[in-house]
Amino acid sequence: MAASRLLVSVTLTIACAGAVYLLASKAHAQAPKADDALRAALAESKATGKGLTFYVRGATVPGLVVSMDDKFVTAKNQAGLVVVRIDSIDAVAGPITGK
Repeated sequence: MAASRLLVSVTLTIACAGAVYLLASKAHAQAPKADDALRAALAESKATGKGLTFYVRGATVPGLVVSMDDKFVTAKNQAGLVVVRIDSIDAVAGPITGK
């Protein structure tokens, strides 16, 4: 009797762990949508020459995107060059053209 209760308990624990793993991976897979919108805004700033306002961990930094890669974006403004990690950008705002 005790062995069957232990087996049921272990089975339920494994099933719950599997469900949490699947839900977490699905939520993580949906995260790039926001990242795609951010990267699109950065790419448009670079292509059109229009500046953006970067909101980075409580700071506001204006700039025109001059280059970007997987982890960093380089922008220039009146003060000079600014290099920002893309994952630390909270938001961007600026004149974005619609299609």
